[in-house]
Amino acid sequence: MMVESRKIAVFTSARSEYGSFRGMLEAIEQHPGLELCLFVSGTHLAEQDGYTISEIEDDGFEVTARIPMFDGDRSSEGYARALGREWLGLVDAVSEHRPDIILINGDRGELLPVASVALTLGIPVAHIAGGEITEGAIDDSVRHAVSKLSHLHFVTNDLHARRLCQLGEESWRIVISGEPALDSISKMTLLTKSELEESLEIKLNDPIVLVTYHPETLGEAGLAELEATLEAMVSVDATYVITYPNADPGSEPILERLKRFAGENEQAMLVSSLGQVRYYSMLACCAAMLGNSSSGLWEAPTFRLPVVNLGGRQAGRLRAGNVIDISDVSAQAVRRGLEQAISQEFNKSLECLANPYGNGHAVDKIISVLESVPLDIRLLRKKFVNTCDE
Repeated sequence: MMVESRKIAVFTSARSEYGSFRGMLEAIEQHPGLELCLFVSGTHLAEQDGYTISEIEDDGFEVTARIPMFDGDRSSEGYARALGREWLGLVDAVSEHRPDIILINGDRGELLPVASVALTLGIPVAHIAGGEITEGAIDDSVRHAVSKLSHLHFVTNDLHARRLCQLGEESWRIVISGEPALDSISKMTLLTKSELEESLEIKLNDPIVLVTYHPETLGEAGLAELEATLEAMVSVDATYVITYPNADPGSEPILERLKRFAGENEQAMLVSSLGQVRYYSMLACCAAMLGNSSSGLWEAPTFRLPVVNLGGRQAGRLRAGNVIDISDVSAQAVRRGLEQAISQEFNKSLECLANPYGNGHAVDKIISVLESVPLDIRLLRKKFVNTCDE
């Protein structure tokens, strides 16, 4: 008797989380017992963010449903309205395609409508990267809320598994898989420096610094922190490749300032999206990363790449020895951090660095659960496990 394949819906709304998902999408497509259902939303559909759905389609993936969100308003009110549009679109997409499991990743606000709609329609949610902490962003609350709305948890390490237990999650629902983005790195053919130069149409003079700066959604840094960072960048001779900020509230003034900086400084270039291959190739070629992106903590350790982490956006998140934290951001402090990061002494200290987020074998562990977990009432009916002393 032929066994019906399981339909796994994967939701992606941003370039960063798609990079983490890419190897997973390939594995689901290639699995004889699984069927991929791909929901695309968020900045993937926004022209101002590079319309990165084209990268997804160029990679050969068929988009099952496009779920519009943004209308150009990147204020807090605009983002809240965008979540409402996403919610309505998801109801239609999920109702039409009726996946067996919905797979989501990370901590962006766009995950709240996904988990809520799935819960309402009786569809189990599998969540990657729960149990982490980022005290400087609303993502922290989103992540924990999504964990409570999810039925399966794929975490990066034992520390994050224990945190989910503290949230009352049953241990059988938690799998220590590692971060799936690291699987892609180990299998990808990266571009050489000269190929990167040709692709970006720029001369990449050493040292190269990759810069990614996002809004700090639970803080008061504003543009002052960014101004101090740009002042430091001018004082340290390097080639600066700057990527667009994400779509969080507060991103518009950051983007406008970065555009002016890149226009005024020959050693800087601004790109809306590098795409996964160019991004990881840049991590392999550059001397340091600068900014407040989670990529500096997740993926950069695999490349033994020094990271100057700015402000409080990643406060509380597990980090390896490649991270130089600048909590009180000033031009002088950032300059010192950059000089330390590109120094031979600091780079030598990273020769035996291990990535605390995994070893590149996450996808197989996740697929094994998705293909075999019983889709029954036990999966949907969650119990709270009290780990506190009575």
